[in-house]
Amino acid sequence: VLGIIGEEGEAIDKDEDDLASEKVKEDNEHEKETQEVKDTSQQSSDNKDNSPKSAARERIFISPIARNMAEDKGLDINKIKGTGGNHRITKLDIQRVEANGYDYASDTTSNEDTSHVPTQTVDTSAIGEGLNPMRQRIAQNMRQSLNSTAQLTLHRKVDADRLLDFKDRLATELKQADQDVKLTVTTLLAKAVVLALKEYGAMNARYEQGELTEYEDVHLGIATSLDEGLMVPVINHADTKSIGTLAHEIKSSAEAVREGNTGAVQLEGATFTITNMGASGIE
Repeated sequence: VLGIIGEEGEAIDKDEDDLASEKVKEDNEHEKETQEVKDTSQQSSDNKDNSPKSAARERIFISPIARNMAEDKGLDINKIKGTGGNHRITKLDIQRVEANGYDYASDTTSNEDTSHVPTQTVDTSAIGEGLNPMRQRIAQNMRQSLNSTAQLTLHRKVDADRLLDFKDRLATELKQADQDVKLTVTTLLAKAVVLALKEYGAMNARYEQGELTEYEDVHLGIATSLDEGLMVPVINHADTKSIGTLAHEIKSSAEAVREGNTGAVQLEGATFTITNMGASGIE
């Protein structure tokens, strides 16, 4: 209020006078307040120019699980250097701080893009473990198999009653002939596979570097499970051996690899491999 208009000689009401004074006072205080806000804003802008790092840390990027972990462990996230994208604090950062303290990484490291740099973790479920020579060889063979063969899976159920009857009859005949041979379904399947490979030679072959090599002889691999991994002893020239001989060699080679006597068996050169998953409940 700048003034009060009245007639000459008119008395000014005290309340109106006080109201005018209070309004002027309010305007002055508002102007002062505005000036203070302006000064504060200017100061904040100056600080931002002078300290970009502190401004960048005003907003902390942290994953939800990392935030919960930090709260549970009473950690100050303002002191944690995030190694994720945009300096995001991750679960691994919380674990590193818990194990090594807030100074687990240098300032230089925290400013670098570490999204593609392997970092050590204290999570025991993710710690790498070296492979023993056997498992290294298994990994190499499996990778080679995937890279060099066409993967195909077929399933078919058959009535094996007649096969089991044949096994029992043959076992009786071998026993009467004083041959100490224990026949198994694996032995009979091995013999069936050998006969099929001789009839359909294209299955006893290898494709490599644009060339299909068909083998005349059948060297049958028998995949054998061990506590340490998987080994494949090979029955050489399986197509020339009787059921009794196959049964004996399959049993003896499996026992040899399970006892660690790998020098007594051949582990390379199979032209075809079979295995028995019955022990795992597979039909």
